[in-house]
Amino acid sequence: IRDLVRSRGLGDVYKRQVRWRLEDDGADLPVVVVAGAPRSGTTWAAEVLARATRSRLLFEPLAPAAPGTAGLQVFPYLEADDAAPEIGLHLERAFGGRLGGDWIDVRPVSARPRGRVVKLVRACLMLDWIAERFPSVPIVYVTRDPWSVVRSRIRMGWDPLPDCEALLRQPALLRRLGGHGDRVRAAVADLEEPVRASGAGGTSGAVVEANALLWAVHN
Repeated sequence: IRDLVRSRGLGDVYKRQVRWRLEDDGADLPVVVVAGAPRSGTTWAAEVLARATRSRLLFEPLAPAAPGTAGLQVFPYLEADDAAPEIGLHLERAFGGRLGGDWIDVRPVSARPRGRVVKLVRACLMLDWIAERFPSVPIVYVTRDPWSVVRSRIRMGWDPLPDCEALLRQPALLRRLGGHGDRVRAAVADLEEPVRASGAGGTSGAVVEANALLWAVHN
């Protein structure tokens, strides 16, 4: 069926039909979190797990494009005993199946799910907090070698500056990073330079270093 759908270009129609028939009314279903830094293979791992368990795949409920995330910190850093009530309520809705829409259900797997797989690349710095607040939710952490991640981010054309700036807006994270926080500040300063010295491949050393720093902090 999948081959037929692809050969006739009906993938979007198929996805819309599955989303339309999605039956997830907030019932008590098993939940698994798939987390990892961006471009680490979390989407692939989450989709494989969701298909194997006939689960609903909730795509990036902490992303700015997801419903209910207005005002939430991007890549939030949380210690296990932090309060963070707004993030807590938002994830309770996600884990309980009470979030939906074209963004959350962009990768529908099963119209009648037996569980939920929640994919989160923006939760790397709060996994202890999730484990403390939601002890019954197992976390699958996906990691990938740094240079593959850096190469993938550059190939996708992702600007590392906004993600680095999101780290610098969190005093608690900077205290945890100690002197490594200065490297993030230096990377931001280099990225903001009006003239960037490009290497042979056309990508500046500042971009490569900033993406490598992001991998290190997230992991």
